Amino acid sequence: MQIRELRPADHPALADLIHEWKPTVARDLEYKGFSRDLRNLVLTEQDRLVGWIQGCHNSKLWEQFHFRPDPPEGPYCSFVTYLYVCRLQREGGLGKALLAEFEIEAAQNGNDFICLDPSAGAYERPVHGFYRKQHYFEAGHQAGSHKHLMGKHLGWA
Repeated sequence: MQIRELRPADHPALADLIHEWKPTVARDLEYKGFSRDLRNLVLTEQDRLVGWIQGCHNSKLWEQFHFRPDPPEGPYCSFVTYLYVCRLQREGGLGKALLAEFEIEAAQNGNDFICLDPSAGAYERPVHGFYRKQHYFEAGHQAGSHKHLMGKHLGWA
């Protein structure tokens, strides 16, 4: 297992991996690539791309949410946009490994908090359970919407 940065040569394999889950994102990736402002890490096993996490380490998105118990301490937080692991390999700890690597980067960027939107359609209940096992909690809701956010204070177990 290897976690590394997404490379332009990975775009077709990533588009194939996520096509069923996020066809619009897969199509955009094929035609435009991703913004350099976003952090994209991939997980490979035996030279096959099997997982992906995308996010950023300079988000002010947390300001749009009503937090409980407390908001982040700094001006920025890290935000996970997408986390996806090949359906056939979801029980092997790969999602946990990708998330842990992103959390390390968040801390290295001076952030003490990570936010994510766990919306996953039909898979939402298992997704919430996965994040709870990684010590994420129901952090708040977006003002004026029903959108909920999960978060994790780095350094808290």
